[in-house]
Amino acid sequence: MGAPDKGAVYCGDVVNIRSLRGMNLMEAVVSSILLALVMFGMMAVFTAGKRHSVLSTSKTVAGQLAYKFFSFLPMYVRADTWNASGNQLTVSTYYCGGGSTPQSPNCLPLSERTLNRLVYSAKYQVQDFHNLRRVKLTINWTEYIP
Repeated sequence: MGAPDKGAVYCGDVVNIRSLRGMNLMEAVVSSILLALVMFGMMAVFTAGKRHSVLSTSKTVAGQLAYKFFSFLPMYVRADTWNASGNQLTVSTYYCGGGSTPQSPNCLPLSERTLNRLVYSAKYQVQDFHNLRRVKLTINWTEYIP
C-alpha cells in the first residue's frame, strides 16, 4: 500500500470516501443565494446614495438661486419710495416662473433658473411685520431622480 491520503480515513484496508468529497449541490445553491442577497443589498445602498446626492445637489442649487432672487431687493429699501406702488417691497405676493401671476419684473430668465434639467420657480411674499417688511421666499422644482 502506498502513502495514505491526508483527508482519507482508513479503517483497516477500507478507505472512507465520505471524508474526501468536496462541495455538494446544496452547499453551492445556499452560497449562491447568500452571495445574491449581499449583492442586492450593496446595490440598494448605492442607489440610495445616488438619490441622496441628487437631492442634495438640488437643495444646494435652490439655495444659490434664493440668493440670486433676493439680490435685487436691497435697491428697493429707500425712504423716498418705501410706500410707493412700484416698490417691489410693497405688501404683496410675487412669482417668478411657475405660470402664476403676477410675475415679478425682476424675475430671473429661464436659462438662469434651469440647471441639470431642473426648472426652478420662486414665489416671494412681502408681509407687514410690526412696522417692518418681512420677505418670505419659496423655491420650487420638480425632482428628477434617475
